[in-house]
Amino acid sequence: MAALRAAQNIVNVLLIMLSRRQLRIKVMEALYAYHSQDTPDKEAQYEELTSVFTHILDLYYNQLALLVALRAALGRTLDKGKLKQIPTEEDINPNMRFVNNAILMSLQKDKQFKALLEKKKIKWGDVDLIAKTVRAIKQSHEYSEYLALDEGSFEADRKYLKQIFKRRVMENELLDNYYSEGNLYWAANIDIANRLVLDTIDDYKRSSVSSNKPLSHVITQLLTKDEKTFVQRLFELTIKHDLEFEKQIADKAKNWETDRMAVMDTILMKMAICEILEFPVIPIKVSMNEYIEISKNYSAEDSKGFINGVLDNIVSDLKKENKIKKKGKGLIES
Repeated sequence: MAALRAAQNIVNVLLIMLSRRQLRIKVMEALYAYHSQDTPDKEAQYEELTSVFTHILDLYYNQLALLVALRAALGRTLDKGKLKQIPTEEDINPNMRFVNNAILMSLQKDKQFKALLEKKKIKWGDVDLIAKTVRAIKQSHEYSEYLALDEGSFEADRKYLKQIFKRRVMENELLDNYYSEGNLYWAANIDIANRLVLDTIDDYKRSSVSSNKPLSHVITQLLTKDEKTFVQRLFELTIKHDLEFEKQIADKAKNWETDRMAVMDTILMKMAICEILEFPVIPIKVSMNEYIEISKNYSAEDSKGFINGVLDNIVSDLKKENKIKKKGKGLIES
């Protein structure tokens, strides 16, 4: 049974991973920081890069802990209603659907999660922030719809928990300010952590929460061995071949002076060339398309066409020189 549980935990980790695009973006950010330094330090910057993934996990744990804290706080609010001098029927018999949400209850009882929170000393102590968020939840239409259901169900628990998290936690300006003031890494990675929370909620099954020994769905590692290798090689090899890639770009960007090109555009093209040459199982088109897509959010409006044109010319030359070595039928052209 222990082996089965371990295998199931591995499956959970694999199902809830950062996308390759997100990994590329994190490497891009690290390379930008590296090239912005007066005296670039590759080892220090790589250590900084790997620490980002730890910060993302910590933020993810904080968001899960927040859900547990909100459940507990809302339960206390409902209990206080019973103590009013003239309680209403609703005060005496409150609707406990949110408090009894199967996923929240499973998360609250999760021993592995509790151990993680204790180890990392994560505890929500901002009573005012919790109270304001609870009020926002109680006043929301998602909460009203949830309580108004004729019959509850596990899927309803999942659906409304996700809706409440998206609209009353993810869009909570007070929480945004809290994280921005608390940790620079958190402010930059809150979107990723929130997606991991939603993926975790999706990962719950009725059988896993009703079991006498429920399976933990909390992510304990963010990257597989292959993902770690991808990040490390992409970062280190892009730096190793920096001058070589820069010359290739300069040769094809005839109407642009290299020192006038946007730094981010140059970094994205160098990463793309690195992938095309050094990662034999990634198709050329995948690498090209990924960096062009990334440029839409991190470069100027006209960068997409520029990057596409330069990379097309470079790839054409590399093919003629037989420098691209891909594994698998059709990968050279795919």
